[in-house]
Amino acid sequence: NFFRNPYEEKYRFIRIGNPAFSTRLLPVRGAVECLFEMGFQEGETHLVFPKEASIEQLRKIRDLIAGERSSRLNEPNEIHRSGSSETVTSSQTVAHQPSRPADSLLPPAHQQPETSLVQSLEMAANIMKTLQTKFEQLVLMYENPSIQEKALASIPLQQLKEKAQKKLAQATGLDKGAHVNEEDFLLLELLEWFKNDFFHWVNNLPCSRCGGQTEPKNDYLLPTDDDLRWNVSRVENHYCNQCQFCNRFPRYNNPEKLLETRCGRCGEWANCFTLCCRAVGFEARYVWDCTDHVWTEVYSSSQKRWLHCDPCENVCDKPLLYEAGWGKKLSYIIAFSKDEVVDVTWRYSCKHEEVLSRRTALSEATLRETINALNRT
Repeated sequence: NFFRNPYEEKYRFIRIGNPAFSTRLLPVRGAVECLFEMGFQEGETHLVFPKEASIEQLRKIRDLIAGERSSRLNEPNEIHRSGSSETVTSSQTVAHQPSRPADSLLPPAHQQPETSLVQSLEMAANIMKTLQTKFEQLVLMYENPSIQEKALASIPLQQLKEKAQKKLAQATGLDKGAHVNEEDFLLLELLEWFKNDFFHWVNNLPCSRCGGQTEPKNDYLLPTDDDLRWNVSRVENHYCNQCQFCNRFPRYNNPEKLLETRCGRCGEWANCFTLCCRAVGFEARYVWDCTDHVWTEVYSSSQKRWLHCDPCENVCDKPLLYEAGWGKKLSYIIAFSKDEVVDVTWRYSCKHEEVLSRRTALSEATLRETINALNRT
């Protein structure tokens, strides 16, 4: 369709949620990378072939794929000419099998990690709850002008801008064709400041009574009225073995409160950093990974795409960090902003077939319908 109508807009878009695309193309190793090599770029809900991209490059890769496919389909004939009729029968049967449905791409059931029905139902409930609460109760706080003012009061913005301007000048001096701007470098400076100067990680609180080392216990403490006012999810009990004192560690979900406490784990880090990004003026969104991690994405106007930003690690634009670096078994990754909810799982993996095999908590159709319903509100 595209080559017959190269200037029609509708043929320059591939909807990521299209069932044929998500079940036939995404699971194929290297397929998405091939589309990027052709010239497609990632949009919010579509892959886009921009007007300035080379049609010749697209045609060249299409022809290479067609040639490779043709040579592979001709392999049974070559075997037949070699005189092995038994092999021919087997090869021809394989060559003429109909395309397999997506379910048959999955490994045999006995090879997959066992997930009980209860676990699947719990995961499905967790996903549905997160879709509702993060969109309605969390990201909309980032748009509160008074909370943004508090965040700006904590950020040495002018100092960060000066550093960004210097680094931009150095970068453009080395590569005048670089597709970056001051905002890109400001984001890097904001990340570094947040990690090194503003927020700190908590595994064990020091004892508030004797200063000794504490040990987190499995039993949670009761939240106070003030805790509940700041959307505390739970209160951890960090017990001091030296003086037998129970230290309270409320896990705050309110970004305004986190500007004061400036501590926590990845949930608090991503929550507060996303607020700081919005306060500075970045288009930013909160990203939730159901395998227990969260981070931020920031839109780069110069690169025209969303950049992965993990404040806990002080890294930017390294989306394969979790799968390739940490060995995480990803399944559902959802981004939340003031404008929309987006399933961004696929950009964080190069093993789409494996990811698809783990997405069993709820059907793809149910997930799409739920996200679409939230985006219509």
